[in-house]
Amino acid sequence: MPADLTEDAFESAIVSHLCTANGYEQGSPRDYDKSTALDTVRLFRFLESSQPGKMIHDRRNFAEALSSALNAGGVISLLRKGFTYNHEDFDLYNHLSRPSSHAARHDQNIFSVTRQLCYSQENANRLDLCIFLNGIPVITIELKNSQSGQDVNDAVNQYRRDRSPGDMLFMFRRCLVHFAADCEKVSMCTELKGKVNRGSNGGAGNPPVSYGYRTAYLWEDVLTRGSLSDIIENYALSDEKRQVFPRWHQLNVVRSLAGDVMRDGIGRRYLVQHSAGSGKSYSIAWLACRMAGLEEIDGVVIVTDRRQLDQQISGTVHDFAQLKTIAERAEDSAGLDRLMRQGKKIIITTVHKFHYVLEKMNGAYQGKKYAVIIDEAHSSQNGELASDMRKVIAGAVCMDSEDVINALAGSRMMPGNASFFAFTATPKGLTLETFGKKITGDDGAVKFVPHYVYSMRQAIEEGFILDVLKYYTPVKTYFTIAKKLEGNPLFRRKSAQRLLKSFAEGHEKAVRTKAKIIAEHFLAEVIGRRKIGGQARAMIVTDGIKRALQYYDAVSSVLADRGAEFRAIVAFSGTADYHGQEMTERDKGCADVIALEQDARGQDGYIHT
Repeated sequence: MPADLTEDAFESAIVSHLCTANGYEQGSPRDYDKSTALDTVRLFRFLESSQPGKMIHDRRNFAEALSSALNAGGVISLLRKGFTYNHEDFDLYNHLSRPSSHAARHDQNIFSVTRQLCYSQENANRLDLCIFLNGIPVITIELKNSQSGQDVNDAVNQYRRDRSPGDMLFMFRRCLVHFAADCEKVSMCTELKGKVNRGSNGGAGNPPVSYGYRTAYLWEDVLTRGSLSDIIENYALSDEKRQVFPRWHQLNVVRSLAGDVMRDGIGRRYLVQHSAGSGKSYSIAWLACRMAGLEEIDGVVIVTDRRQLDQQISGTVHDFAQLKTIAERAEDSAGLDRLMRQGKKIIITTVHKFHYVLEKMNGAYQGKKYAVIIDEAHSSQNGELASDMRKVIAGAVCMDSEDVINALAGSRMMPGNASFFAFTATPKGLTLETFGKKITGDDGAVKFVPHYVYSMRQAIEEGFILDVLKYYTPVKTYFTIAKKLEGNPLFRRKSAQRLLKSFAEGHEKAVRTKAKIIAEHFLAEVIGRRKIGGQARAMIVTDGIKRALQYYDAVSSVLADRGAEFRAIVAFSGTADYHGQEMTERDKGCADVIALEQDARGQDGYIHT
């Protein structure tokens, strides 16, 4: 039997479940003070019941002072740290993750949901649902239904059109998140400018259900008292420039992996296939935070494959105020040994040094238990880095050697006192076998699959990344090479053709010509037309480091000639011999720019449908 798809029934179903199954109260619009954007009835009831010895002589002044503090510091900060009024400290929320003796105190928290909230002092607009915690608004929800011919896109547009950031309820950081939902899909944003769908058949949306609403997981799972408390205490991030609320797949992978470790113990391997656009750096940081808090784990090691990525992961981890004192980067092998000896809870390192960590786990620290989080498990395949990857996780780089596979199967390098969590966007076959989950089909065939997947298709359909193949245009290259000797007897035909093609494509004139076409097209058609709101980028992918450096120099020259206000960057691992000099990307002055570019791609703004 299908669910009732009218908007009133949809709204009633959400409120009913929150109140009957999740311990919420149903609030009244009359309890809401528009001038402070607070449910003052529940605010003072919570304060009186949880902190009876603290006196508030003037409730109006207290509410106004609290509202001003929320404007300045944001809801996340005040819920976590409390509020000082007339030299006295007030808790605005009783934490769930504090010692067990505080469990009863957490039950004092008042979770409430108010329907049809008239929130504005400027107009009579009404919000479908608003969720409050101890009288403080934390989530707004706008609903649409299919019977009226509207969907989640109309709800998003209503936020854009009718919900002004000038109204106190919608000011930046006054709420954790704003949801737009219909019966099948959910979107979110943290600054009225988000998708939190579970995904369906590898793409966007939510899987079918036998009864009810496809989006029911939002109020049945995400918004339960325990789940929302967990998000407030351990996931939500906020500063003056951005606010982060976890998406469904991020919550799911962290909570599921933690559950796996608590159930199965240490010593297993897990593969997480999270595409570009998944917010992988945050997922890794949240997973590190969760693992560091488990009694089963003595320490967490985060492994990255490049210094710049190391800086990105390190910066993301340090976005968590509660992790700043327990996370530290290891700059060298001696630093690794020191941090492991000191029992540092979270250590961030690169794969260049990681084989040393494994040796220690198998030796001096075999009595300890570790969680090892590997970012982009297969991506490094060159030079010294590839050599270290072979030592550490041989199957995680693309190699065909049967000896390597056999060596991995009986390898003593992989310690039994550690669980390994490999994150990658595009797992290779050997990566799947090394870290994936073994399943047997009905026909008896064995295959390996990731434990958790956020696919490129889903990222594209949800608008986090663009489908580059949608506008893919092949261009044929034509060149002629003079023949000097009949038959060219010194060369094999196919090898000669490959070498000649490489010579022609790498010729300075060819590179300059192509670079000019690329740069001119980018300036006119991308920058000139302000694609993606003027934030569009162009990427040139080459067949090697030397060719990348050639195109970098050629494009830089075109941009300089045109007086462009931006410049090119080049990214590659390790070193390269270029015009007789050993080059790194830092020698081209690009490392800091790359780090800034990566940091700028944080999870913020609208997650569009």
